[in-house]
Amino acid sequence: RFTHTSTASTVSFANIGDISLMANNVNKIAAAPLVSSFTEITDAPIAKIIVENGGYILAFNYRNGSDTIPDGWWSSDLYNYTVWNPLPANLASNGRLTESSGEIVTAISFNDRVLAFKNGSTYVGSFTDTISKWTWAILDETIGCVGIDAITNTPLGVIWVSNNDINLYDSNRVSSIGAGVKYWFQRNINSAFIHKTSVVYDSTNKNVIISFCSKSSSGELDKSLVFRIEDGRWGIMGEGSFPSGITAAVIFEHVLGDTTINDVSTPIDSLTETFDSLAFKGGQKVLGAFSIDGNLYTLTGVPSASWFMLNVNGQSNRYLNIHSVTPIWLSRPTTSYAKLFYSDFPGPDMLSAGQANQFLGRYNFHKRARYHQITIYTEGDFTIYDIEYNFSNGGNR
Repeated sequence: RFTHTSTASTVSFANIGDISLMANNVNKIAAAPLVSSFTEITDAPIAKIIVENGGYILAFNYRNGSDTIPDGWWSSDLYNYTVWNPLPANLASNGRLTESSGEIVTAISFNDRVLAFKNGSTYVGSFTDTISKWTWAILDETIGCVGIDAITNTPLGVIWVSNNDINLYDSNRVSSIGAGVKYWFQRNINSAFIHKTSVVYDSTNKNVIISFCSKSSSGELDKSLVFRIEDGRWGIMGEGSFPSGITAAVIFEHVLGDTTINDVSTPIDSLTETFDSLAFKGGQKVLGAFSIDGNLYTLTGVPSASWFMLNVNGQSNRYLNIHSVTPIWLSRPTTSYAKLFYSDFPGPDMLSAGQANQFLGRYNFHKRARYHQITIYTEGDFTIYDIEYNFSNGGNR
């Protein structure tokens, strides 16, 4: 599943076998066999969203002739994406989701069912039998989805962004996973562009990337939250998440071309790429982004200047002396240094206590305060395993 929203139109893609299908909310759903152009399907509706589930293509928020059905769904015949007219002789069907108000903003296939979302509600549907065909039930009357791209499948279940939270459906129930970040998210997102929020699962690194338009954005995705599905921890990618000159319109998981080192006829000694270059990793999944310049970029380059902020350590009723911080690198950055911030009061206004370069593996500081927070600045690629702190008791007060 891949969708892309721009100011001009919405494009939604689905696949059945080696056939790609496209809905653009302007023309009838179109199909393209492998390495062929898209051709409109005569029998199909115009739709904003399409998904595939169990051999059916389902369209949502559709138009058919002069009828516009924003809360409607329409299923093709089984394993026949060219047949849409519901007849006793086929399994095509259509209907509306009217238990709550509003249009359908997105949908996603999940196991043997399909989830459909309005802005403030969630539905679940599945194929029941040849008589009833598709049946739908409202899954949650208060939680919906903010946009067509604000949802993804993960090994945990479906994860998406609603108006006030970040949610998970694990096939049993809808639950919140955003308790630790949702208020920060609401303070930082530009509500005028919340519908552009993009959620994608990075299967290589097992992260969910939630990219959104910050308060300073003019409509580009310039900030991201990162959710690690293995331990439920969160991280932040700030402004400048994408290289200078790249204005990301949508982010997705991209499968590289099928070239490997075995396909290269050029003498090894004359290759300009290294053996671990992406040019030779055919079939590998990597994060990609379409920029408004019309180009596809893979988010696999070596990091330039970057930083990451550690948690605040401290208590309101006693002082701590911080002596050093030791990162446990699995692979070291090219350069790094750390800055210490401190305060005697809880809150965001912390003072700087200077910076330290790494010496014998440590960043050495000597500061007494109730609260301490470290930010580490790096250049180059790295992998970090853990952080060790060296504190001593500074007395109670």
